Amino acid sequence: MPTVQQMIDLSDTLTKTQTRIFEYMLNHPEAVCYDTLRNTAERIGVTEVSVLKVCRKLGCSGYAEMKEVFRHYVGERLKDSFDRSYTLETVDDRSRSDRGALLRSMFGMPPIWVAIPMAFEMATYGAVSGWLYRKLNGRGGRIYLSLITAMLAGRLVWGLVQFLLAGLRSTTFNLTMFLSGAVTMALPGIILQLILIPVLVVVMERTRIVLDA
Repeated sequence: MPTVQQMIDLSDTLTKTQTRIFEYMLNHPEAVCYDTLRNTAERIGVTEVSVLKVCRKLGCSGYAEMKEVFRHYVGERLKDSFDRSYTLETVDDRSRSDRGALLRSMFGMPPIWVAIPMAFEMATYGAVSGWLYRKLNGRGGRIYLSLITAMLAGRLVWGLVQFLLAGLRSTTFNLTMFLSGAVTMALPGIILQLILIPVLVVVMERTRIVLDA
């Protein structure tokens, strides 16, 4: 399995379109770790075959191996970042042990650049839906109105945080990427929420698990 640096060394052989695909991967390594081949192709605006050709031209057997390469790459960057910041704070033996536990807890979890926007999105969901649900007390359809409003607000906040983080990282987060992440990729979850959450709220109110406002 090649390293990212080895792939960079081979990138001179890529065509203009292939270079654009690889540059996207370098600028969005966390997304490559978790996105499917189809989602990655849609985000870049190319075909799945074009992405696969880049993977193979850079020494990977396919997209799955490319994802594995970038998982190692992101993991090493996180490790280096924690190593540098932790060394500035303390260097005793006990702190080294704590650092190892912290690093182990980080691996397997979403990258920090993915987790931060999600945290703001979830907080917005809770705040907006709770406030609006109580504000519309006694009105028909308040469950759906508060839920849909919360989802719209949450996705706008998610997009704003993504945009700000992209600026800090000197990467790109454009309208196409926002629509892909907030609508296209999220559509199954949106449908599921619209079906299940109203049912759960009604059941909880009727069983007095929560008090109707």
